[in-house]
Amino acid sequence: MQTPPSDKEIAIFRGLLELLRQGADLASIKASDIAAAAGLGKGTLYNYFASKDEIIAQAIFFHLEEHFDRIEAGVRQAGGFTQACYAILDYLEQQGLSRGINIHLLLLGGAEPGCRDLMEQGRDRAAALWARLDALGRALAKRGCQEGVLQPQEPAYVRAVVISTLMGYLSAFCPLADQTPEALALAKRHAYRLLVAGLGGRLQE
Repeated sequence: MQTPPSDKEIAIFRGLLELLRQGADLASIKASDIAAAAGLGKGTLYNYFASKDEIIAQAIFFHLEEHFDRIEAGVRQAGGFTQACYAILDYLEQQGLSRGINIHLLLLGGAEPGCRDLMEQGRDRAAALWARLDALGRALAKRGCQEGVLQPQEPAYVRAVVISTLMGYLSAFCPLADQTPEALALAKRHAYRLLVAGLGGRLQE
């Protein structure tokens, strides 16, 4: 079982994320930059991590797990299937506009070989994230079936529909996309409609 990060490790992860949100280039960020953003001395970083690559790899996992925690909490608090779907889409919109989601794509795409190797060693954590996404899709589908909105589907198909819908929705937050309030509201409605239609349901908005 993964040991929860310490307060200082979390500060380091958040420091790296903040640098990237401010537009810093991943390759040019130094360990001293991360330490300063975290409010720590450079030497403190090496009490917890062996290299900058390890910080990046662990930060990716930490922030993705944090996203899942918040999404799952929002779904639990939602009143029904439609509300649960919009809770997820609202959260992704918030993160997309604040570059919270794009940061992870940047990290994954710009990581150097050493970082990718460390992430490869974290297969168990990656598998756990996929399992959480799978469980989220099944929970949504079950709620939709119970409410008469959806028709029962094979789990693998549910997973494919959920992933395709969410990835398509995230494309609305690419730098070249139209991000006016009207365009984002339309993208959100389309994502909900695609999810319901993909799972053989009837629309209710």
